[in-house]
Amino acid sequence: MTKIGLDMAKRAFSDATNAGLRVNHYGTTVNNPIGRAYFGLFNAVSFLIETRGIGAGRQNFERRVFSQEVAATSYITYAAEHADEIMKAVAAARADVVAKGKTYEESDVLALYQTKSGKTLTDYTAATVQYSVADGSEKVSKASPLSLNDTLTRSRVRPTAYVIPADTANIEKILYIMDNQGAEYYKLNAGTTASLQQYYYVGDYMVNGKAKGIEAGLRDTADVTFASGAYVFPMDQVASNVIAMLCEPDVTDSNGYDGTLYQYKQIDYDKSTMNFPLYRYTGNDPRTTLVSSSTSAEPTPPTQPEKPSQPASSDTYTVVSGDSLWKIASKQLGNGSRWTEIYDLNKDTVKSPSVIFVGQILKMPLTAVSQ
Repeated sequence: MTKIGLDMAKRAFSDATNAGLRVNHYGTTVNNPIGRAYFGLFNAVSFLIETRGIGAGRQNFERRVFSQEVAATSYITYAAEHADEIMKAVAAARADVVAKGKTYEESDVLALYQTKSGKTLTDYTAATVQYSVADGSEKVSKASPLSLNDTLTRSRVRPTAYVIPADTANIEKILYIMDNQGAEYYKLNAGTTASLQQYYYVGDYMVNGKAKGIEAGLRDTADVTFASGAYVFPMDQVASNVIAMLCEPDVTDSNGYDGTLYQYKQIDYDKSTMNFPLYRYTGNDPRTTLVSSSTSAEPTPPTQPEKPSQPASSDTYTVVSGDSLWKIASKQLGNGSRWTEIYDLNKDTVKSPSVIFVGQILKMPLTAVSQ
């Protein structure tokens, strides 16, 4: 995905230069809540195009519009010419994330703070030009490549699931946030005990003598009993990178941008124990190994989208807001893992298992529950 993204940017730079425009690199910041980075977490190619001059730009509005047109046209044209390649790369990258999410591997790490060494550069350059305010003469003009992020200054091994107690303050808002990322999750019954690691607050994370967010640590694995149950967010899903960047409390990359549940003030650590109401699971295949161990209380399932009142027929399903193939399989077939059966039946209209649309009618296996 990175190679495709760099190739697309290289083409856009060339097209802009050929159109008589000066183009420069915006930078290599990684702010997960911002569009270009957020969609990258979903293994998509994503770009930010900006034209200088919010105020002064009113004096050269036509040129600003022209530059946007050139850049956007370049990216769209490249995408059209390489549509099959891009779609296959995205599907493969997402399938890889799903497959890896089931198994705990020490080598599979999450990036918490990315920096650049200066050794990894693009094979294309961008011009930087400075002019004298006094007489308008050119002072500096140089072309240089973009130095890419290539160093994990802070990282943490990816878990196979995150767990948040059901009685956590703001749990409804947390689930609302997760729903809007297309996250799949399930609830453990009240009284369930699980072997988990808990996050705790260490202190400020310092960079060059200044605080840059916080640093969190992990308690030793211990049995935890959830009196009111808990919500499990497994990592074998397309949205897993987004889930991780929300749940990890100390993502330096998004510091200052409210990228994590902690930064967004939806969870906080206990000032006496320093513990966050947040856990991680490292056992394999959590959907089958991290399950309810008590039936002392009936679980309260997450709110499901309202089902359509008029299904197309008994062997079809109409997609509603918040649906994914996994959620549909869970509701209609009783097992989310059967989403592949739905996908296989609808490959003529569902080009990617991660992309379905509200109102879309899906063919269902004959064993589906009636709507």
